[in-house]
Parts: sequence; C-alpha cells; structure tokens
Amino acid sequence: YAEFNQAVQNEFLGEHGTFAFKSENDQVSVNGYPANSGMHANTVGLHLIKALLEINDTNITQHSFHQYDNDHYFEVGDTRSIFLGTSNSPMQEDKISPNIHVVNGSVLEGFAPYTAGKDLNELVNELLAKNSFANNKHHVILLDTTNTDYKNIKLADTVQELVNQGMLTIFLWESWQKMGLLGTDQAQYGRVVVLSNKNYLEELNTFNQGAEKDIMKIDMQL
Repeated sequence: YAEFNQAVQNEFLGEHGTFAFKSENDQVSVNGYPANSGMHANTVGLHLIKALLEINDTNITQHSFHQYDNDHYFEVGDTRSIFLGTSNSPMQEDKISPNIHVVNGSVLEGFAPYTAGKDLNELVNELLAKNSFANNKHHVILLDTTNTDYKNIKLADTVQELVNQGMLTIFLWESWQKMGLLGTDQAQYGRVVVLSNKNYLEELNTFNQGAEKDIMKIDMQL
C-alpha cells in the first residue's frame, strides 16, 4: 500500500502533478485508496467523507449534500443519502447550505452518453460568491473522474489555498474497468484519491490500515 500511495502522491502533487500544486501550499497531501470497481470506489469515497467530517447522530443535521448534473449510474440510487445519513439539499441562503458537493458526469465538454461535467474551479468560485466558507466551514467535493481529461482538473490558486488551509477537501473516484482497461473488464479495480490538508488526512489512518489489506488482492496489484 505504501508503494501504491506514493505513486498516487507523485501523480497528483507538485507543480507538475495533476493538480499543479504550488510549493508554498506545503500543508497539502494526497491519499489513495484501492477499490474493486467504480461503484465500490464511490462507496469508499462516501465512507471516507463521513469519517473525515465526523458525521454522527448528534451533528447530522449540520450536514447535507447537493448533486450537480445528472448521474448516469443507476446503481447509485439513494446510496449517498444512506451512507452519509444526510439529505440531498438545494443551495439555499436561508438554511444550512450543503457542505458536501457531489459532482456527477465528467470534467470535459460532454458527448453522448456522457454528461458534461462541472468545472472544479468554477464550482469553488460559485461557493465563494455565496460565502459558503464563512466561519471556516469545511466543504468537501466528491467528483467522478472516470472519463476525465486530467488537464481539466488543474486547480486555481484560490482553490489550492482553500485546500491548504483545511477548508476544502476533494475526493476523486474512478472506475478503471472501463476507461482504464479499454472496456475489457478483465480486472476488478477502481480507486479513490483524497486531496486535503495533512491534519485531516490523519483522521483517515484507520482506512489506510484497511487499504493495506485490500491492496493484496491480485486484481488491484495488476
């Protein structure tokens, strides 16, 4: 797992990494988590979000999620409400604004049957304009990057600063069974990538221990 996680960090961090992070944002790091499929990766991402935000019976009413664009995975259904234990809420000024943002579709122009995705930088700018980060409120974005051209997820300076300050965490989930393996489905594999402040990533250490066991599966090693 340590080798897998290091490879993910090499891929996403640094000025030449996928997120194009600048060196001054030195409180940022990345964790990677293997999965058996895309849907499993989606589920792992939801569990990680719940753990990171410490959602429980006491504070559950302080959290809600909002979905952007249409979801073309029929398997998802109400799993987000079930796993998070929260409601799918509209963006409203007079109520508790959603702090979990589920972005469906792909971060590209969109072509049938794929939905054009939401630009990460534009989404964060919209949240900033609505003063969503007031009182240092921690937001998370769960993004399906299965079909994504990674050049479209380079993060703007303002977004990098929010992650560095611990006000924003980004979760990417992917199926490598279709796009990664040219549709052969010969290996059962997906992954989750978590970009966050280092202190928040420490909250996920128990998941790291589980990932050490999961990575031993032959499909994931392939």
